[in-house]
Amino acid sequence: MNRLPALSVVLIMCLAVAFSSPAPAAEDTVNRPDIVIKINHLNQTLTLVDKLAAGMEPPASSPSFFLRPFLFGTDWIDPARSIVIGIHFNKMQADEKPVMAAVIPFVRQNEDFHIAYNATAKMDHYIVSLPPGQGGPVSDQMGHDLDKLSRTPGDGVLSMEMAASQLMAKAD
Repeated sequence: MNRLPALSVVLIMCLAVAFSSPAPAAEDTVNRPDIVIKINHLNQTLTLVDKLAAGMEPPASSPSFFLRPFLFGTDWIDPARSIVIGIHFNKMQADEKPVMAAVIPFVRQNEDFHIAYNATAKMDHYIVSLPPGQGGPVSDQMGHDLDKLSRTPGDGVLSMEMAASQLMAKAD
């Protein structure tokens, strides 16, 4: 039985749908993160890092012992959501500094963290420009995107996504 006509009809329908759908506008990618790093289950991640450090020769001191004070503890950070770091390149040039920001979701506000990192407080998360105190302003779009990403569960304890087509377009 020749399935070529049926396959052709399906292909034509797919192309019709693809071409009739509105193409994403150029501004849809403006200020959107090109690289996203998600840290899921922060306390489990810190425990894992400590175990890995303990297994080194010679054993290293606990990395979380040094990290927790920088975060002013971790009990205020929402364990059900991800910490998300976003990196946006305006241009792919060696002298161009990317815009970097992090979303830190919380179950309750931490004023010490807020003040120390000049974080922007939202209803249930902080937005921090990176590096703290040196980063530029974070666009509303990037903040929104990072917040949305923090609400979607991630696989594993650490993940990274890269918008390769976005980066390649900026390299041209």
